[in-house]
Amino acid sequence: YIQGQCTQASAYMLGANHFLTDLASRLGENPDPYQERVDRIRAAMQEKLWMEEAGVFAEYLDTRGDKGLHRQPELPSIYHAAEFGAADDLQIGRMLDWAAGNLKHETTPGGGTLVWSSNWYPNNGRSYTHSTHEMAYGEELNLALTQFLAGRSDAGYGLIRSSLCGIFNGPTPGGLSCHSYVDGRQRANDEFADAESMWGRAVVEGLFGIRPRRPDGMIELTPQIIGDWPGASIATPHFSYEWHRSGTSPVRLTLQWRTKTPAAVLLRLPVAW
Repeated sequence: YIQGQCTQASAYMLGANHFLTDLASRLGENPDPYQERVDRIRAAMQEKLWMEEAGVFAEYLDTRGDKGLHRQPELPSIYHAAEFGAADDLQIGRMLDWAAGNLKHETTPGGGTLVWSSNWYPNNGRSYTHSTHEMAYGEELNLALTQFLAGRSDAGYGLIRSSLCGIFNGPTPGGLSCHSYVDGRQRANDEFADAESMWGRAVVEGLFGIRPRRPDGMIELTPQIIGDWPGASIATPHFSYEWHRSGTSPVRLTLQWRTKTPAAVLLRLPVAW
């Protein structure tokens, strides 16, 4: 908003140009200009915005005054950098460690976790300030996706558990608002699309790890093995599967999947399994 060169906008443009690189190749067009932008954006983010000692991207590089770094990122600068490919696997883990150690956390009934969006306090005395120091379901569920991306199953599920408090306790039972209280209840802006769409992604793509790649005839499957769950199952219109765990040492994991459209399945499991 002040013409800073920021992590979030750069990550969005990185993702957009990566998509265009792939699309150009499929259409028989020249993908090189888009791939060049991908490489330049990623390199610039690594050179100018990544803070190696802290293990996280800066919020932005100022273009005015002394042109310093804003060294306290908010949650979207972490989860967008992870999802759109600005960070490698090790950096994603380090960013999540930074969030765990530097952002305030709340515990909700049922063992859920909420994370405050930033350490920014522009309005003294206010506990909630939209887009600055806040708790919003959409952000929590985006963060859950990043936890699952890093194979941190229990941490991701804790964030989903906090949203369950809102689904069952709020002005719109079964829905989600934009904002939450510290105990997970819905606070403001009922039936908010940011939250409800991210609920679907966090559960299907994150918790159950179903990511269709239909143009490639493939489904990426990365089931998250939560705590001491003995098993889980999901049924969607086009793909269903279930997993079961047995034994203790070693643990045996059994998966069975079904798909209405023929597709290869690329299976990934958390390293611990």
